[in-house]
Amino acid sequence: MPHRNVTMNAHHLLLITTLILSACGFQLRGAGGITAAGVGSILIVAPADSAIAAEVRTQLQMAEAKLVQTTEQAELILSLDGEHFERTILSVSPDSGKVEEYLLTLGIHLSLTDRTSQPLLAGEHLTASRDYPFDENAVLGMFSLETRIREDLSRQIAAGIIRRLNAASGN
Repeated sequence: MPHRNVTMNAHHLLLITTLILSACGFQLRGAGGITAAGVGSILIVAPADSAIAAEVRTQLQMAEAKLVQTTEQAELILSLDGEHFERTILSVSPDSGKVEEYLLTLGIHLSLTDRTSQPLLAGEHLTASRDYPFDENAVLGMFSLETRIREDLSRQIAAGIIRRLNAASGN
């Protein structure tokens, strides 16, 4: 019977903690999004092959923001260019001289203007990076890992862009 009381008390403690955190406005990192009402209509100008621009579009669509196709329809114009990806060797084995660790860096330039071409964000550069150990005996797995890391970096930068949109639009 004492075990049941401990379990019940733990459940009550968890419930109370959850209620307190939700009441004070606590949100998990990344849980805050952009609202379509605060941003208005937005045009994203970017190269067709930009992974970051695709992720920004996805996140804006999930937040039900109004994405438009022409500058005449847009209240805000987000320009993304110069997307670049770099792989840098971080460490090499002293015994074999083979790569042990890489640093992956993804970056992009962005600017935000309103429909009258007034700059709201001018010429910012965002980057995100992550390192990972390299195992030459699992090259296919390493390629898959690098692809996932690159996707995560795109999501991270897209979230940073959306935070800047929130700030620029007053949300």
